[in-house]
Amino acid sequence: MSHSSIAPEAHEIVVLGALSQVPDLVNEVDDATTTSNFGVLQGAVDLFEAASGAILANAASSELFQGLSSIQPQPTVIGQVVGRAHDISKDFPPVWYVNFPANRDMTESQRESLQQHQQAIMDFKCWASLKWWANVFQILPTDDSPFNKLAQSGLFVTIAMMDLPQISWLRSTREPTRIEKGITCRFHELHDNIMNMAMETFHQLDEMSRNALEPVLQGIVLTASASTVDYKDLKMVLAEKYEYKSQTDSIVSSIRMICFTIGEAFYDVQEGKNSSSRWVQCEVCFVQYDAEFDLEGWRSHSITLNDETRRATEAFINQRTINI
Repeated sequence: MSHSSIAPEAHEIVVLGALSQVPDLVNEVDDATTTSNFGVLQGAVDLFEAASGAILANAASSELFQGLSSIQPQPTVIGQVVGRAHDISKDFPPVWYVNFPANRDMTESQRESLQQHQQAIMDFKCWASLKWWANVFQILPTDDSPFNKLAQSGLFVTIAMMDLPQISWLRSTREPTRIEKGITCRFHELHDNIMNMAMETFHQLDEMSRNALEPVLQGIVLTASASTVDYKDLKMVLAEKYEYKSQTDSIVSSIRMICFTIGEAFYDVQEGKNSSSRWVQCEVCFVQYDAEFDLEGWRSHSITLNDETRRATEAFINQRTINI
């Protein structure tokens, strides 16, 4: 609950309903295809629930998701993978990349080191994104239906959530942790509540940061328009930050992964004889993982990232990136 709001009493609620329903995705005539596709969506949510439990039970195990790293597209199909990922993300974006600023008071050599870290993490995101999307399309073949796009979007989050904690050049500073929270607040306070919860202890959000993050928040809430009481959408934020450590005269790169499922309902509360206000109840389940990026560990692996892969994926990553 927002600290600035007092939750309404039950008798004050005058309208109750789902915040958003599936928009034009279900045919008016119920058929086998519609039922099957919705089953795929619910299966993705079930997979998220199972995966989050598996991560917590096997956080130290390298066998959590065997074989994932070996699934790489051939160079001739990299463009197709990126193209399909872009097509899905236009309608059902599964991920936002958020970059928090480094300390501006740096020497020239420190800035050179910072640029090396930033490029390395960009290359890593290109490599990982391509790998995760390739796995999505192998597991869930593509068709032209909106339900297929939504299911593939959710599967991307699940695969990323399962794979990231197993990557050897990420040194865990917080093992994957599953958190479930309910938010009850005025509708206009929902964005701040979600991001405060997601970025807690990682980065202090000021007004400028909140304004920059608004596209992410709008996307998280808006794309819940594909949600119903029975289906919750899957979303991910991958944040990065850079800090200069004077003790070691080095740059430390950190990432935070937050994978969300969000279910919402709204209601209007009578505030006077002729007025009411819009409130929202939001159930948020998310898996959070924090790690430091081992630059040398990545460099020993990054020979697998060729120029073609970098060119094909970097523009796509930049389209999904928010720089604070």
